[in-house]
Amino acid sequence: MPVEGAVPLIEDELLPIAELSLDDDELPLIDDEPLEPVGVSPASTRAFSWSAMLSSADELCVLFLCLVLFLVGFFAAVSSVALVPVSADEPVEPLVAPSVVAFDERLLVPLLGELVPGVAPCVLARGAGLAALSVVELESLSDGAVPGGWPVVVVRGCVLLLVWATAGNATSRPAAAKMLANLVIETLLVGRLFAAGIHSPNGGLGSSFRSREERCSQGICSTRAARIRGSSIQIAPALALLLFALCVFASRPAAAVTYTTKFQGVDGELAKAVESASRLKSLEGDQDTEPPTEAALRRRADADLERLERVLRSFGFYDAKLTYRLEPDAGAGAPLGDDVQRSVIVEIEPGEPYRIKSITLTTPDGKRPPLDDRFPAGSFGVAPGDVAAAAPIVAQDDKITRAYQENGYPRARIADRTAIVDHADRSMELTLQLEPGPYALFGPALVGGLERLDPAYVERRVTWVEGAPYDVREIEASREALVDTALFGTVTLTPQEVLANGEAPIAIETTERLRRSVSAGAQWDSTIGISAKATWEHRNLFGGAERLRLTAETGQSLYGLIADYRKPDIFRIKDLDALASVSITRELVDAYDSRRIRLYGGVEYKFSKQLSVGGGAQFERGHVTEKDRTRSYTLVGLPLFLRRDVTDDLLNPTRGDRQQITVTPYLPGVSRLPGFVQAKATASWYRKFDDKGRYIFAVLGAVAGSSGIPLDDLPKDKRFYAGGGGSVRGYGYQKAGDFDRFGDPRGGLSSVELSMEMRVKITDTIGIVPFLDAGRAYPSQFPSFSDLLPGAGIGARYYTPFGPVRLDIAVPLKKRPQDAAFQLYVSLGQAF
Repeated sequence: MPVEGAVPLIEDELLPIAELSLDDDELPLIDDEPLEPVGVSPASTRAFSWSAMLSSADELCVLFLCLVLFLVGFFAAVSSVALVPVSADEPVEPLVAPSVVAFDERLLVPLLGELVPGVAPCVLARGAGLAALSVVELESLSDGAVPGGWPVVVVRGCVLLLVWATAGNATSRPAAAKMLANLVIETLLVGRLFAAGIHSPNGGLGSSFRSREERCSQGICSTRAARIRGSSIQIAPALALLLFALCVFASRPAAAVTYTTKFQGVDGELAKAVESASRLKSLEGDQDTEPPTEAALRRRADADLERLERVLRSFGFYDAKLTYRLEPDAGAGAPLGDDVQRSVIVEIEPGEPYRIKSITLTTPDGKRPPLDDRFPAGSFGVAPGDVAAAAPIVAQDDKITRAYQENGYPRARIADRTAIVDHADRSMELTLQLEPGPYALFGPALVGGLERLDPAYVERRVTWVEGAPYDVREIEASREALVDTALFGTVTLTPQEVLANGEAPIAIETTERLRRSVSAGAQWDSTIGISAKATWEHRNLFGGAERLRLTAETGQSLYGLIADYRKPDIFRIKDLDALASVSITRELVDAYDSRRIRLYGGVEYKFSKQLSVGGGAQFERGHVTEKDRTRSYTLVGLPLFLRRDVTDDLLNPTRGDRQQITVTPYLPGVSRLPGFVQAKATASWYRKFDDKGRYIFAVLGAVAGSSGIPLDDLPKDKRFYAGGGGSVRGYGYQKAGDFDRFGDPRGGLSSVELSMEMRVKITDTIGIVPFLDAGRAYPSQFPSFSDLLPGAGIGARYYTPFGPVRLDIAVPLKKRPQDAAFQLYVSLGQAF
């Protein structure tokens, strides 16, 4: 209940730091500073630089436009003047009445000072420069010698636009707009004075535009013999040239006050939150937003204190005291030149944090929530006595909602949250209103959005059981299962209204992806040369998510065509898939030349997304040419496999592990080979040392063995080898083992491979990978792990959206005569 002195907590104060909104539309415009007075000390100005004036494309365009307008106005003014010969004793009349002179000077000089604040050369406007500009110093040469007002308007307008474009900061531009408006008013007034005929004793404006014939008839045809008395000068060119020179060659306004920001009195997470929320800190060093004066810097700091108070309240400090000071301080007589950088010292006294006094969970009508016995208030991460910090209070709402949605209430939500802060005892009382909604059981799946896919396939992917209590975890699992099929672009599952029988149907809306895709890859190995692979895939061949994949591979050592087919949910058993494949390959390496055809058929059952088991039968017919003999064989095998994969990425895992075990018994009697068994086990492990995955340690181990057949009886293309880019780097392909009498790899009945890598990202796209490998092929049935051949090297990675591009260079640490000095590998994806 509220107590005396208690104040309601603003809703925004409960936002966690990570969610604090610092958008400009929610904050005071602290950078919209007023103009400085004209008489600013020259020490606070900066010299003009063309690079500063032309700092952006829009200013360059405005400048170009102003120059064009200047030339147009200049030549228009000159061409409209008719100069006439004047005798020495001929009287000269003033151009404009004194009242107009006073009006023009009062208007122009102050506004010019506003446009160029703090510029010392502006004093020229009251001195010699104004002598050329002031109407008092302009003398009429004769009747019709002064041009009309409109060329003057064009020139003055374009010069004002030039001032606007080259202003030191955006705050000077409103004054330029004001001056343009005043220019229009002044021009209208001056035009009326011209029209009234006060500029010469001979009459009005019409005399300035008499025809050439009329002027010649009066003896004033000469336009180049005019004599200008004293400081007389034409108004349009004089005004344009003076203002143009003032804009270009005068000093610019004080560009900025540079500063640094320091925070005192806070540390740890609170210091990080304060620094990240501070606009003083985020704008520090930004030349485009630096405050032009110390007063502007102080206003920015004042606004920042309000923002930081919200941060402190979100951490539970509701009576914090914040002050700041500048070093050096102009008020204390410190110099204000550009070479003096300010330090804004923000001093924070957080005080004692406020704590939760009580938490009340209720329904909008004041009753106890339905699961109050199982989930009482205070069991969702916030309990009485805890610090009244915003992050756990906001997170508590999601935890309460989640608990109810996992236990039969699909529409549960927090309708309102009230927080009362009592400053007397530094406490907070929380009241949460929960709208649980109706209790519901799972109903049927309502599938929509399909074009060719059988809805029964989607229905088999759902994980809930009709009639069971609603559980949002089943909804999430079903959505994940549908996404993993790679058949859909979007998947949305939404519970519907509860029916009379208590069930809530689940609407499944999907959009199908393109059914066909093409992919390609290439790799290069300094031993076996270059190879390339292209794949075409159809993911919904007959409408039941059947997948057909055709792969063609070619290179200097391997040629092949492979077709793989997968039929999901055979016999309408979910996650039981039928597999079939046909491959025709030729492998041409140092050890042998092999031609082989293989047929396979089997099944795979997925216990989960991570774990699967499978088996089948395969038929192989091979023809192998070795240095001393040629052999043909026929094998029938019964391969079995167990696969587990809990990594987070196929081509670039950063965490998790993988294991696979394959055992293949080969039947005797099909050819002259005896029956035998081959087995291989592979395991890899990945760990990242930071949240961003910039440091990843990876380990791989593989062991293989054969039983029931001598090494010499086993065809060379069925033996185990080690060495190469995907095995023991630093040694040639298949060359980490013994050699036969011809100097070719002999292979073995068993092998072992070990690898370690430290994957370090330097940038988001560039990484380096030092690695150490070891391994060997053995002639014995089981590896002895003795006399391993180690290799080491370093690699570079270029990370792309479709996987990393790998470049590895490795050297053999136990070099033999058959080994090269180094090996180089280029491919797509990590080594393992």
